[in-house]
Amino acid sequence: MNFRKERRTIAFYVLCAILIVFFIFPVFWQILASLKSYGQLITLEWPTVFIFEPTLENYAATYYDALPTIRNSLILAGTSTILCLAAGSFAGYGFARFKWRGKEDLAFLILTIRLLPPIVSLIPYYVILVNLKLIDTYPPLILLYTYMDLAFVIWLMRGVFEEIPPDFEESAMIDGCSRLTALRRIVMPLALPGLVVAGVFSFVFAWNEYLLALALTALDVKTMPVHMSGFIQRVTRIKWEQVAAVSSLYIFPAIIIAIAFRKYIVRGLTFGMVRPKGE
Repeated sequence: MNFRKERRTIAFYVLCAILIVFFIFPVFWQILASLKSYGQLITLEWPTVFIFEPTLENYAATYYDALPTIRNSLILAGTSTILCLAAGSFAGYGFARFKWRGKEDLAFLILTIRLLPPIVSLIPYYVILVNLKLIDTYPPLILLYTYMDLAFVIWLMRGVFEEIPPDFEESAMIDGCSRLTALRRIVMPLALPGLVVAGVFSFVFAWNEYLLALALTALDVKTMPVHMSGFIQRVTRIKWEQVAAVSSLYIFPAIIIAIAFRKYIVRGLTFGMVRPKGE
Protein backbone atom coordinates (compact mmCIF):
# COMPACT_ATOMS: atom_id res chain seq x y z
CA MET A 1 0.00 0.00 0.00
CA ASN A 2 2.82 2.40 0.91
CA PHE A 3 4.68 1.52 -2.29
CA ARG A 4 1.58 2.33 -4.35
CA LYS A 5 1.16 5.61 -2.49
CA GLU A 6 4.80 6.53 -3.14
CA ARG A 7 4.37 5.78 -6.86
CA ARG A 8 1.35 8.07 -6.99
CA THR A 9 3.27 10.81 -5.20
CA ILE A 10 6.23 10.50 -7.59
CA ALA A 11 3.90 10.51 -10.61
CA PHE A 12 2.16 13.61 -9.25
CA TYR A 13 5.42 15.53 -8.82
CA VAL A 14 6.67 14.44 -12.24
CA LEU A 15 3.43 15.68 -13.80
CA CYS A 16 3.74 18.99 -11.95
CA ALA A 17 7.33 19.37 -13.18
CA ILE A 18 6.26 18.72 -16.77
CA LEU A 19 3.47 21.30 -16.51
CA ILE A 20 5.82 23.87 -14.98
CA VAL A 21 8.34 23.38 -17.79
CA PHE A 22 5.54 23.53 -20.37
CA PHE A 23 4.31 26.91 -19.13
CA ILE A 24 7.65 28.46 -18.12
CA PHE A 25 9.74 27.51 -21.17
CA PRO A 26 8.03 29.94 -23.64
CA VAL A 27 8.70 32.83 -21.23
CA PHE A 28 12.30 31.67 -20.77
CA TRP A 29 12.78 31.40 -24.53
CA GLN A 30 11.30 34.87 -25.07
CA ILE A 31 13.67 36.47 -22.54
CA LEU A 32 16.55 34.53 -24.08
CA ALA A 33 15.62 35.80 -27.54
CA SER A 34 15.46 39.40 -26.29
CA LEU A 35 19.14 39.17 -25.30
CA LYS A 36 20.31 37.96 -28.73
CA SER A 37 21.20 39.75 -31.92
CA TYR A 38 19.24 38.93 -35.04
CA GLY A 39 21.95 36.62 -36.33
CA GLN A 40 22.10 34.71 -33.06
CA LEU A 41 18.31 34.48 -32.93
CA ILE A 42 17.78 32.86 -36.31
CA THR A 43 20.55 30.30 -35.98
CA LEU A 44 19.83 26.84 -34.62
CA GLU A 45 23.43 25.77 -34.32
CA TRP A 46 24.66 24.42 -31.02
CA PRO A 47 25.79 25.94 -28.68
CA THR A 48 24.60 29.34 -29.98
CA VAL A 49 21.01 28.46 -29.09
CA PHE A 50 21.73 28.63 -25.35
CA ILE A 51 25.33 29.82 -25.07
CA PHE A 52 25.93 33.30 -26.51
CA GLU A 53 27.10 36.78 -25.54
CA PRO A 54 23.97 38.60 -24.32
CA THR A 55 23.23 42.15 -25.41
CA LEU A 56 20.85 44.84 -24.18
CA GLU A 57 20.70 46.64 -27.53
CA ASN A 58 17.18 45.36 -28.21
CA TYR A 59 15.89 46.91 -24.98
CA ALA A 60 17.73 50.15 -25.69
CA ALA A 61 16.21 50.29 -29.20
CA THR A 62 12.63 49.77 -28.00
CA TYR A 63 12.63 51.28 -24.51
CA TYR A 64 11.82 54.90 -25.37
CA ASP A 65 8.99 53.95 -27.74
CA ALA A 66 7.57 51.34 -25.36
CA LEU A 67 7.75 53.41 -22.17
CA PRO A 68 4.78 55.74 -22.95
CA THR A 69 2.62 52.77 -23.95
CA ILE A 70 3.53 50.95 -20.72
CA ARG A 71 2.54 54.06 -18.79
CA ASN A 72 -0.78 54.25 -20.65
CA SER A 73 -1.51 50.58 -20.01
CA LEU A 74 -0.71 50.98 -16.31
CA ILE A 75 -2.99 54.02 -16.00
CA LEU A 76 -5.89 52.36 -17.81
CA ALA A 77 -5.58 48.96 -16.16
CA GLY A 78 -4.83 50.33 -12.68
CA THR A 79 -7.65 52.89 -12.64
CA SER A 80 -10.25 50.49 -14.03
CA THR A 81 -9.18 47.84 -11.50
CA ILE A 82 -9.67 50.26 -8.60
CA LEU A 83 -13.12 51.23 -9.90
CA CYS A 84 -14.06 47.56 -10.41
CA LEU A 85 -13.03 46.62 -6.89
CA ALA A 86 -14.82 49.58 -5.33
CA ALA A 87 -18.11 49.04 -7.18
CA GLY A 88 -17.89 45.24 -7.43
CA SER A 89 -17.27 44.73 -3.71
CA PHE A 90 -20.36 46.67 -2.67
CA ALA A 91 -22.48 45.05 -5.37
CA GLY A 92 -21.22 41.56 -4.47
CA TYR A 93 -21.93 42.23 -0.80
CA GLY A 94 -25.46 43.33 -1.67
CA PHE A 95 -26.12 40.18 -3.68
CA ALA A 96 -24.69 38.00 -0.90
CA ARG A 97 -26.41 39.55 2.12
CA PHE A 98 -29.77 40.97 0.98
CA LYS A 99 -32.82 39.40 -0.59
CA TRP A 100 -35.14 41.12 -3.02
CA ARG A 101 -37.39 40.16 -5.87
CA GLY A 102 -35.57 39.59 -9.14
CA LYS A 103 -32.12 39.34 -7.54
CA GLU A 104 -31.05 36.27 -9.49
CA ASP A 105 -32.42 37.69 -12.72
CA LEU A 106 -30.36 40.84 -12.21
CA ALA A 107 -27.28 38.77 -11.36
CA PHE A 108 -27.67 36.79 -14.59
CA LEU A 109 -28.17 40.02 -16.56
CA ILE A 110 -24.89 41.35 -15.14
CA LEU A 111 -23.17 38.11 -16.12
CA THR A 112 -24.32 38.47 -19.74
CA ILE A 113 -22.34 41.72 -19.93
CA ARG A 114 -19.14 39.70 -19.49
CA LEU A 115 -20.30 37.12 -22.03
CA LEU A 116 -20.96 39.75 -24.70
CA PRO A 117 -18.05 39.98 -27.20
CA PRO A 118 -16.57 43.51 -27.23
CA ILE A 119 -16.58 43.60 -31.03
CA VAL A 120 -20.41 43.55 -31.01
CA SER A 121 -20.57 47.00 -29.43
CA LEU A 122 -17.37 48.43 -30.89
CA ILE A 123 -18.99 50.44 -33.70
CA PRO A 124 -21.54 52.21 -31.43
CA TYR A 125 -18.75 53.06 -28.98
CA TYR A 126 -16.63 54.45 -31.79
CA VAL A 127 -19.44 56.59 -33.23
CA ILE A 128 -20.36 58.00 -29.83
CA LEU A 129 -16.78 58.86 -28.91
CA VAL A 130 -16.11 60.46 -32.29
CA ASN A 131 -19.16 62.72 -31.85
CA LEU A 132 -18.05 63.58 -28.31
CA LYS A 133 -14.45 64.12 -29.49
CA LEU A 134 -13.15 61.66 -26.89
CA ILE A 135 -11.16 59.38 -29.18
CA ASP A 136 -7.61 58.79 -27.89
CA THR A 137 -8.38 59.91 -24.31
CA TYR A 138 -8.23 58.05 -21.00
CA PRO A 139 -11.81 58.33 -19.58
CA PRO A 140 -13.67 56.33 -22.27
CA LEU A 141 -11.30 53.37 -22.12
CA ILE A 142 -11.24 53.40 -18.32
CA LEU A 143 -15.04 53.30 -18.20
CA LEU A 144 -15.23 50.59 -20.87
CA TYR A 145 -12.66 48.41 -19.12
CA THR A 146 -14.53 48.90 -15.85
CA TYR A 147 -17.80 48.04 -17.56
CA MET A 148 -16.40 44.82 -19.03
CA ASP A 149 -14.64 43.55 -15.90
CA LEU A 150 -17.22 44.63 -13.34
CA ALA A 151 -19.42 41.56 -13.87
CA PHE A 152 -16.53 39.22 -13.12
CA VAL A 153 -15.66 41.09 -9.91
CA ILE A 154 -19.30 41.17 -8.75
CA TRP A 155 -19.78 37.43 -9.20
CA LEU A 156 -16.45 36.54 -7.62
CA MET A 157 -16.98 38.81 -4.61
CA ARG A 158 -20.52 37.55 -4.19
CA GLY A 159 -19.17 34.04 -3.75
CA VAL A 160 -16.50 35.29 -1.33
CA PHE A 161 -19.01 37.15 0.85
CA GLU A 162 -21.39 34.19 0.85
CA GLU A 163 -18.62 32.06 2.41
CA ILE A 164 -18.20 34.53 5.29
CA PRO A 165 -20.78 33.84 8.04
CA PRO A 166 -23.07 36.84 8.59
CA ASP A 167 -22.81 36.27 12.35
CA PHE A 168 -19.54 38.22 12.41
CA GLU A 169 -21.01 41.48 11.21
CA GLU A 170 -24.25 40.94 13.15
CA SER A 171 -22.21 40.68 16.36
CA ALA A 172 -20.39 43.88 15.45
CA MET A 173 -23.69 45.68 14.80
CA ILE A 174 -25.02 44.50 18.17
CA ASP A 175 -21.94 46.12 19.74
CA GLY A 176 -22.86 49.42 18.11
CA CYS A 177 -21.18 49.32 14.68
CA SER A 178 -23.10 50.37 11.62
CA ARG A 179 -23.33 47.92 8.73
CA LEU A 180 -20.81 49.96 6.77
CA THR A 181 -18.37 49.98 9.70
CA ALA A 182 -18.82 46.22 10.19
CA LEU A 183 -18.18 45.72 6.49
CA ARG A 184 -15.01 47.78 6.61
CA ARG A 185 -13.57 46.44 9.86
CA ILE A 186 -14.82 42.85 9.99
CA VAL A 187 -15.88 41.54 6.58
CA MET A 188 -13.38 43.15 4.22
CA PRO A 189 -10.26 41.87 6.07
CA LEU A 190 -11.72 38.35 5.88
CA ALA A 191 -12.52 38.84 2.19
CA LEU A 192 -9.05 40.24 1.38
CA PRO A 193 -7.79 37.10 -0.47
CA GLY A 194 -10.82 37.11 -2.76
CA LEU A 195 -10.47 40.86 -3.25
CA VAL A 196 -6.84 40.44 -4.30
CA VAL A 197 -7.76 37.68 -6.77
CA ALA A 198 -10.50 39.86 -8.25
CA GLY A 199 -8.08 42.77 -8.54
CA VAL A 200 -5.33 40.71 -10.17
CA PHE A 201 -7.64 39.18 -12.76
CA SER A 202 -9.33 42.51 -13.45
CA PHE A 203 -5.93 44.13 -13.95
CA VAL A 204 -4.74 41.35 -16.27
CA PHE A 205 -7.94 41.52 -18.35
CA ALA A 206 -7.53 45.28 -18.84
CA TRP A 207 -3.76 45.01 -19.30
CA ASN A 208 -4.16 42.50 -22.15
CA GLU A 209 -7.15 44.14 -23.88
CA TYR A 210 -6.40 44.85 -27.54
CA LEU A 211 -9.51 45.37 -29.68
CA LEU A 212 -10.99 48.45 -27.97
CA ALA A 213 -7.57 50.02 -27.54
CA LEU A 214 -6.80 49.50 -31.22
CA ALA A 215 -10.04 51.16 -32.36
CA LEU A 216 -10.34 53.94 -29.77
CA THR A 217 -6.74 55.15 -29.44
CA ALA A 218 -4.30 56.73 -31.87
CA LEU A 219 -1.09 58.02 -30.33
CA ASP A 220 -1.53 59.72 -26.95
CA VAL A 221 -3.25 56.79 -25.21
CA LYS A 222 -1.83 53.90 -27.27
CA THR A 223 -1.50 50.80 -25.08
CA MET A 224 1.23 48.20 -25.02
CA PRO A 225 -0.67 45.48 -26.98
CA VAL A 226 -1.37 47.97 -29.77
CA HIS A 227 2.27 49.04 -29.79
CA MET A 228 3.42 45.42 -30.01
CA SER A 229 1.14 44.72 -32.97
CA GLY A 230 2.95 47.45 -34.89
CA PHE A 231 6.05 45.27 -35.14
CA ILE A 232 4.11 42.54 -36.94
CA GLN A 233 2.43 44.91 -39.41
CA ARG A 234 5.65 46.32 -40.80
CA VAL A 235 6.34 45.67 -44.48
CA THR A 236 10.08 45.30 -43.90
CA ARG A 237 11.75 42.48 -42.01
CA ILE A 238 10.15 41.77 -38.66
CA LYS A 239 12.72 42.41 -35.98
CA TRP A 240 11.90 39.43 -33.79
CA GLU A 241 14.66 40.25 -31.32
CA GLN A 242 12.99 43.61 -30.62
CA VAL A 243 9.57 41.96 -30.47
CA ALA A 244 10.98 39.65 -27.79
CA ALA A 245 12.39 42.63 -25.87
CA VAL A 246 9.07 44.52 -25.95
CA SER A 247 7.19 41.36 -24.96
CA SER A 248 9.52 40.86 -22.01
CA LEU A 249 8.87 44.42 -20.87
CA TYR A 250 5.16 43.82 -21.34
CA ILE A 251 4.90 40.74 -19.12
CA PHE A 252 7.15 42.16 -16.40
CA PRO A 253 4.43 44.11 -14.45
CA ALA A 254 2.05 41.14 -14.48
CA ILE A 255 4.77 38.82 -13.18
CA ILE A 256 5.68 41.28 -10.41
CA ILE A 257 2.03 41.53 -9.32
CA ALA A 258 1.59 37.76 -9.37
CA ILE A 259 4.73 37.23 -7.25
CA ALA A 260 3.86 40.03 -4.82
CA PHE A 261 0.34 38.73 -4.16
CA ARG A 262 0.93 34.99 -4.64
CA LYS A 263 -0.05 34.18 -1.04
CA TYR A 264 -3.39 35.96 -1.38
CA ILE A 265 -3.99 34.53 -4.85
CA VAL A 266 -3.65 30.95 -3.61
CA ARG A 267 -5.92 31.64 -0.65
CA GLY A 268 -8.44 33.47 -2.81
CA LEU A 269 -8.62 30.77 -5.48
CA THR A 270 -9.26 28.13 -2.80
CA PHE A 271 -11.72 30.31 -0.87
CA GLY A 272 -14.73 28.29 0.22
CA MET A 273 -13.33 24.90 -0.77
CA VAL A 274 -14.71 21.96 1.18
CA ARG A 275 -11.91 20.45 3.24
CA PRO A 276 -11.73 16.91 4.60
CA LYS A 277 -12.49 16.35 8.27
CA GLY A 278 -9.60 16.87 10.60
CA GLU A 279 -8.02 19.71 8.62
